[in-house]
Amino acid sequence: MDEAAARSKRLDPADDRPAAALGVAVRLGLFSALAGGRGTAAQLAAVVGADEGALEVLADALVSIGLLEKHAAHYANAEQAAAGRVAAGRPRGLEARLLRAVREGPRPALRAALPRALSRALYRDAQVLGQRLAQSLDLTRSRHLLDVGGGLGGYAAAFCDAWPELSVTVFDLPGVVREGRRLAGPRLEFVSGDFLRDPLPRGCDVVLASDILHGQRAPDAVRLVRLLHEALEPGGLLVLRDVLMERERTAPRWAALFSLTLLATSGSRCYAEDEVRGWLAEAGFVDVREAAVESEPWDPNRVLLAMKG
Repeated sequence: MDEAAARSKRLDPADDRPAAALGVAVRLGLFSALAGGRGTAAQLAAVVGADEGALEVLADALVSIGLLEKHAAHYANAEQAAAGRVAAGRPRGLEARLLRAVREGPRPALRAALPRALSRALYRDAQVLGQRLAQSLDLTRSRHLLDVGGGLGGYAAAFCDAWPELSVTVFDLPGVVREGRRLAGPRLEFVSGDFLRDPLPRGCDVVLASDILHGQRAPDAVRLVRLLHEALEPGGLLVLRDVLMERERTAPRWAALFSLTLLATSGSRCYAEDEVRGWLAEAGFVDVREAAVESEPWDPNRVLLAMKG
């Protein structure tokens, strides 16, 4: 095993999510429920009194850190499972939020603008990543790009720089749009709205959807893909950049743990590449393929391209 692979298997001691997942599993009696053999998420949820979908996210994360095993849709205790361990004290912080989400199911989350400091940090990242993404695509014949959920316009600005003839519109929540207009100046057009509730601007032949799919629960994610398809002109290109998990949704490990954070906050999770490809096909996209984009070590996202048939 090389050094990079070895590092990928070690848990970060500063990451509180593995401990939170373990604490929730112990409090639910999940390991004890599996002491007699394997069980599906539905079976385990019925035994421990939990929401099936939320329990599946928890169980997949436990597989990713080696406490459970997954065989098709069935889970089993791993050799190092914590059966018999007792959780001490009242759950706090992430563990408390995660325990509530798994027991009761995800709560409805209001769509709100990110804190300003975080938005600025993401904007700086987007400028770096957006430049590489824009340069990896051939948009010679494209006229108008719509960046859905485009934040302060970091990606949009990068596309403007790479393709000066391209008209670019950023669509995001009103508070984000106000800040984006101040930051970007007149070269970008900003339109405010909620992409699940308000009509998306039409007349675009490229739609960029970066890091917005994993923030939606599955039904809304499916609907969002359809809305992106509707916004495109015939023959238009969708550029979908997001976290894409393996089929079993237990790897990459960081994504399985990130799903715990999403579950405890927005009630969503990361999705498998197969799921996303299926949604794209159902919405009417064709020629779905992965783009080869040079990225940074700290950016694990991948990019799918799809055409509107």
